[in-house]
Parts: sequence; structure tokens; C-alpha cells
Amino acid sequence: MTYDAIFEPLASRPTSQYLNNASGILLALLRDNFTIPTWLAFGAIFQGLVCLLPYRNVVLVLPVALFLTFKLAHTVLMSCGFIKNPYMDGVIIGRTTPIFPNEKGIQGSPAGVGIRAIMVSVRSNHALGMFGPGYQAVDDFFKGMSRELSKDATKYGFLGNTGYLSCTDRGVSSEFMSMVYFESLEKLHEYAHGKLHTETMEWWHRTGEKYKHISIMHEIFVAPKKHREAIYLNYHPIGLGATSKEVTIGEQKVWMSPLVRVISSRPLYYQKSRRALEMASESDIHLYTTQTPNGIKISITLEELGLPYQSTKIDISKNTQKEQWFLDINPNGRIPAMTDKFTDGEPIRVFESGSIMQYLVARYDKDYKISFPPGSRDFIEMTNWLFFMNAGVGPMQGQANHFTRYAPENIPYGISRYQNETRRLYGVLDKHLSDTKADYLVGGKCTIADISHWGWISAAGWAGIEIEDFPFLKAWEDRMWARPAVQRGANVPDPYKMKELLADKERMERHAAQSREWVQQGMKDDAEKNKARTGK
Repeated sequence: MTYDAIFEPLASRPTSQYLNNASGILLALLRDNFTIPTWLAFGAIFQGLVCLLPYRNVVLVLPVALFLTFKLAHTVLMSCGFIKNPYMDGVIIGRTTPIFPNEKGIQGSPAGVGIRAIMVSVRSNHALGMFGPGYQAVDDFFKGMSRELSKDATKYGFLGNTGYLSCTDRGVSSEFMSMVYFESLEKLHEYAHGKLHTETMEWWHRTGEKYKHISIMHEIFVAPKKHREAIYLNYHPIGLGATSKEVTIGEQKVWMSPLVRVISSRPLYYQKSRRALEMASESDIHLYTTQTPNGIKISITLEELGLPYQSTKIDISKNTQKEQWFLDINPNGRIPAMTDKFTDGEPIRVFESGSIMQYLVARYDKDYKISFPPGSRDFIEMTNWLFFMNAGVGPMQGQANHFTRYAPENIPYGISRYQNETRRLYGVLDKHLSDTKADYLVGGKCTIADISHWGWISAAGWAGIEIEDFPFLKAWEDRMWARPAVQRGANVPDPYKMKELLADKERMERHAAQSREWVQQGMKDDAEKNKARTGK
């Protein structure tokens, strides 16, 4: 999944949508308070008064004619694109979804946190509608509570609220509703027992007998994480998309909007989650990764197993993997890393790609979709090839990548040494596939041994290796790429573009030059830290 934040963090909390357009709410309520015949009657009275003015034929017809002409011309010009369409103000073109950040401002995946909401509604059944007795007091109390929640949003876990005017009950004096969002039910109840809400309820209990024409109600909804969805297509921020949360980035407290633009064609998390809701237990897997051979092997494993999971992109060009919060997950400061809820109910961290793959199949692959029963011949053979990758192909091809693409100068010995060793290892794989005449490395099916190799083999050209020199391995790579789960997993956390990159030499060189800069800078930073720690 790939997302781009739409709004930059703000130093202060943005005004909630309900309070941001008080005049608009008043206008909508006022317009809805009277029937169309009543508004026509108001117009008739006004027209009657105009008749008392001099030149009544002119003042009766000319203003109306000019107004209608202006509106018609304005609408035509707007429709043809000659003037700005104000109705498009705030509309975000494309697909957006809310991803709530954690306390450090890191956005995981849609539905990654639980949400609690309360829908509050009021309606006046008085002949005067909103001008009936008591309605203004109810409105003042509600606005006061909204301001109080906005003022101490973090204290009450308040995320935001949006107002709506119902159109399904009757055509006039309709019900006004507000959806109010909280981080937790406990915070919602804490506010409900606070001073202002208590005063509001006491006022209602004292005066309710006088105001039987006023209807009020509320409904509370609890959506655990992974059990909700929100998607907006060409929409302005509304609902969950118009909320905000206080987070700490660095040492600065800021307010973040959860709304992000979806820029990947991969299905959103909640689409997959709907298919997984019948699983016996809810997954708490969170993958920290980036678009590298080691990173995508874990997302492919998760996709092959059909497990719901969250993913967070680690931007290695900005050394995100060196930040303390990530080092708490992987002390080595490398991707991929993963957290999960262990069998004892407590969080567990898993790092190093081989360890993560073994953990996933040991715990979740009960039907041996991509593994074999422990202790069996095929299990041992699968482990052989898994370690062959981790101790051979990965390190050797990684060094070939470095000397071919990232080294500050051309070092022929380094390039030759590691490219040749990578070719030797490719030859071992090619011969094995030729000798066994099998589609996959072990047991006639795709396993973690295959998944572990695929990201590296598919990027052979990046290391200066011609995959066509190994026909059986090339056929295997194509076979793997044809698997839907491999394609889904390869597009996490960014779209998989290695094949496109390798087909465009000029683009490949530009990409290598950009990568070379941050690789070298990262090496310098590590060297300085080591020197500061050891004095050498």
C-alpha cells in the first residue's frame, strides 16, 4: 500500500468542521425552517411592498431580470470552465482514506486503530421550528460542549465532529445531526461525566417538561481496529477525514490530519480485512519495510498466507531506520522488522528476514501452504535453501549491488569478485531446477525458500547479472511473478518498479546516482557514530 499525506502537520489544532462553518449551519437551518410556499409568501409580501415605490413596473421586473440573467450567465461560464467553480473548493481529486497516526506521527494502515463515535441529533417539532422555545438553549449547550471538546481535545480523546441535516424524515424543520469522533469509549464516558455535559443534562431534566416539542437523541458506535472502513472519491474532507490528532514529531507537538491520498492500485487494507473477519483470531501483525528484496519477501509471505496486516514504510533515504523507536524493534537498524501479539497476549518483535519468515510459517501456516511439517524431509530441504539465500545469494548480490551501483568510485576487483560469486550461486540454483525438473525449489510448490530468493533474482540486472544466462532460473522467476500474491506483496509499501527500471538504462543510471548519494551519506553517518562511541 502506498499513501501520501495530504496536509502538513499544524502547530495548533484546526477548528472542527462543525464549528468551522457556523454561518453555513445557521443558513441551512433557516432555509429548512419554512416550507417553499412560506418562502414564496415572504417573496410576495416583499414584492407587494416594492409596488409602493416609484416606477413600480421597473423596480418589479428589472432587478429580477438582471438577477436571473446574471445567474444564468454565471452558471454557463462556470460549466464551461471560464470562471472558477466554488463548489470544487476543498475537493480532493482521487481516492483518499483516513489513517490515524500513532503518538509519534507514524501512519500505519487504514483501520489500524479503533474509533468510537456518538451521533447526537436534535429536532424542533414546534410550529415555529428553530424559533420555538428552548431550541436556542439546546443549540447553545451543544456548541458550548463542542468548543470545550476542541479546547481540550487530547484530554478527552476528541478527534472532531461533522454536522448533517436530515432529508429523510420530513421536508421542513428537519433533524440536525452531528457525528462526534473519539479515540476511546473511556474518553467519551469521561467527558459525559464532566461539568458542562452534567450541567446540560441537569438543565434538560429541570425543563424537559416544558419543551416536549424538542426531540433529542444519541447513538454510540464502537469500531475496533480492522473493523471499519472509510473511502472518499473526489470528496472534500468530511467525517473521519475532517478530524485531527495531536502527536509528537521529534520534540514538537503538532496536529495531524489522518487523511491521505491512495496512490497504489493495490486493494486497501480494509478490503482484505472484510474477507478476513471470519478468521479465528484477529491479526496484530505490523510490518516495517521498504521496497527492497529483503523487504518485499515478508509482504509476499504475508500475502501468500492471506494474513491481514498493517505496514509502515521505513524511509531509508532519511535514515528512519536509525531512529530510536525503530531501534527498539530492530536493534540492528535494518529492514524488514515486524511486531505481533504473541500467544501470551504480549507484543513480540521479530527481525531479520529469515527469522520473520520462519516465525510466520511456524505460527500461522497450519495448512502448510508455503512450508512443510517440521522434521519432514521437505522441511529440512526447504530450510537448506532458505539458509542458502540468507548466507549466500543475499550477501553476495548485495555486495555486487554496492560495488556496481553505490560505490563512490569504480573498483574493478570488487565488482568482478561479487558479480562472479553471484553468478556462481545463480548457477547452483539453475542446475538444481534443471536436475529436479520442478517448478519450485522444494516439494513441487512455492515455499518460503522460493519467496526468499525471488526479490533478489528479479533484480539481477541491478547487480549487473544477465538472468537470461540461467534459463531454468529465469523460467522460475517468471513463474513466481505470475503468482497474484507475489505481485500484491511486491507492491508493498511502494509500487514495484524494478522491471520497468531495468528496461530503461538511462532511468536506471539516474536512480543509481540518487541512491548512491544517500547510501554514501548513511555510511559516513554510521562511521561518525562508531568513532564517537569507540574513539577510533
